[in-house]
Amino acid sequence: MESEAIEDVSEKGVGAESMSGMHETAQDLRNELDVIVAYAKMLNFGHQKLPIAYKADYALVEDGDVKAFVEIKCRNVNHDTYDTIILSLRKWHDINEMAQRINIPAVFVIRYDDGVFSIPMRETPDAITIGGRVDRNDSRDIEPVIHYNIDRLRRKSA
Repeated sequence: MESEAIEDVSEKGVGAESMSGMHETAQDLRNELDVIVAYAKMLNFGHQKLPIAYKADYALVEDGDVKAFVEIKCRNVNHDTYDTIILSLRKWHDINEMAQRINIPAVFVIRYDDGVFSIPMRETPDAITIGGRVDRNDSRDIEPVIHYNIDRLRRKSA
């Protein structure tokens, strides 16, 4: 297995979402919506899409109160294709900082071809490297990223 720190995803057919959110497509948003609907239902919460300034994709809500922030990544590979899952260091920091300031959890939820997995974002990353996407020739896609080893992810669905 290998790390996904720097990948040419054009060969793997991975969605067009960049770590900056600037390349999200309508299909990316539909995929995220499918994930959050199922994830929120499993936890008996509602959900609210957040503006890009909030960094997290969604808030889990109950009776109008924000209960958690959720960052979603959809991957078109099985969960064990790579040793790690990556997320922008800036995004990880900003979501964690906001969640800690208001004393709610933040969760990183990843949909793979073989299931949905999650990890609390407060957990310490296993590595921090330079990584990102190289298939769009956008220098903003290469940045510091955090890595979570995939064996730390918790399966939420098949």
